[in-house]
Amino acid sequence: MSFLDTELQNSLEDTDINNDIEILQSIPGIGSVTSKNFMIEIFSVTKFNSVKQLCAFIGIDPSTKQSGSSINYKGKISKRGNPYLRRTIWQMAIGVIRSCHIFNTYFSKKREEGKNFKQAVIATANKLLRTIFALLKNKTKFNQNLVSGVSK
Repeated sequence: MSFLDTELQNSLEDTDINNDIEILQSIPGIGSVTSKNFMIEIFSVTKFNSVKQLCAFIGIDPSTKQSGSSINYKGKISKRGNPYLRRTIWQMAIGVIRSCHIFNTYFSKKREEGKNFKQAVIATANKLLRTIFALLKNKTKFNQNLVSGVSK
């Protein structure tokens, strides 16, 4: 373990962030590195009033292009937010697609709807983010039996 890893571990021990990291790791496919990176960047989910604010902070909220009275919606993400969090949530989404039946089913549903790979991963990342937000707000661990299969 490097000096930086040791210092990071020591700083995490002093805060309540360890409980949130354990909650994140209760989701199949999310490991220690991505959960720590996620929590270090947002520090606390209580800073956000809604999951939409968290999505905007990360930069995976949908953007619209508008000129005058016409609205041309292309369905791209805004990328206005934190690029490190965007990369971390992407890695988390790939992990849960591989490891969790619920998110894999959702990803497959999006692919069947005609979305390309990246669009389907971002859609899954948004579902994962909604799940994470609810878990961290309620301070509960992930339970596959309580999460609805392919809703939204």
